[in-house]
Amino acid sequence: MTRVATRWCGQSIERVEDGALLTGRGRFIDDLGIRSGTLHAAILRSSHAHAKIRTIDAAAARKAQGVAAVITGADVRAVSASLVAGVRAPIECWPIAVDRVRYVGEPVAVVLAASRYLAEDALELVNVGYAPSSILSLRSIRSTRRCTRASARTSRANARSVTATLSMPSRELRIAYR
Repeated sequence: MTRVATRWCGQSIERVEDGALLTGRGRFIDDLGIRSGTLHAAILRSSHAHAKIRTIDAAAARKAQGVAAVITGADVRAVSASLVAGVRAPIECWPIAVDRVRYVGEPVAVVLAASRYLAEDALELVNVGYAPSSILSLRSIRSTRRCTRASARTSRANARSVTATLSMPSRELRIAYR
């Protein structure tokens, strides 16, 4: 460490923002004025961890009061290119779900409206049809079972414990273990 760094280690640092915050004079982004005509966005997020997007019906939302636009993955794909990914692989990386969702909370549609409340109300009018995908197939469950048994034998010999967690309906698990 340098000598300058050691002077700050373990020392209290004077906080210059506390006075304004404690006296109610703090300024936040939400306190700033908004120019007239500014649109507000509301984002519809996926409720599925892994699914194909069959349909997005945004017609009712587009007709709602105060709505300027409803943007979906197809709209983004039509006017832009895929983002640059941090790997050298032929993959596409979009800022919004295109054709499928990959995690819970992934943006699926964005509504732009005259106010935050109108945008959120119109968001409820967007209907998305999903085809959920099972991440684990029955074949992979069977192979996981074989690997788990082998790992359990190995772990007992090494005095370690192995935990296998599968989140599948019990009926499918019974079929897989036959």
